[in-house]
Amino acid sequence: MVIGITGGIGAGKSTVMQYMGEHYSVYTILADEVARELQKQGGEVYRQIIKWLGTEVLKENGELDRERLAAIVFSDESKRQTLNGIVHPAVRRDIEKQIVKQRQHYSHVAVEAALLIEEGYRDVCDEFWYVDASEEVRIRRLMESRGYTREKCRAIMAQQLDRETFLQESDRVIVNNGSMDELKRQLDCLLV
Repeated sequence: MVIGITGGIGAGKSTVMQYMGEHYSVYTILADEVARELQKQGGEVYRQIIKWLGTEVLKENGELDRERLAAIVFSDESKRQTLNGIVHPAVRRDIEKQIVKQRQHYSHVAVEAALLIEEGYRDVCDEFWYVDASEEVRIRRLMESRGYTREKCRAIMAQQLDRETFLQESDRVIVNNGSMDELKRQLDCLLV
């Protein structure tokens, strides 16, 4: 089975993926890691970005300057959409290849991405599992782990799908407001 793990920032998707990968026959794919790989020097996305924006977005060592790229695209909605049009299809193609390859070796393949619903991964995944946590818990986690301000947390959350949409689109809900033991119990029930 291919499981899509989704949820808002700070909900604990990465923790869920790590536990599944370490304790069960689950091959885990993190969309952000796939995107980073494809953006490395010589990668498919890297080449397309250089073709589009030129070498001004490169560091001295030839790698993409992610901060400079972010400054360019997040100040211009059309450029942000162009970048998404480069990155998201390439990430999806890579994920689909990994699924085909790994399904024969693992009981499950889990794909984690914040945009599974928006990017139409329903035809790639057999089920969507939503990692749910209260806004306050998510804010606290992001402030502790990433050093974000409360305002930055809320600004990011405002750009993501609302809880009701996640709930409507998901087949299973994993509530992650409590301890790691509580989270493990839920995952153990789902994966047995």
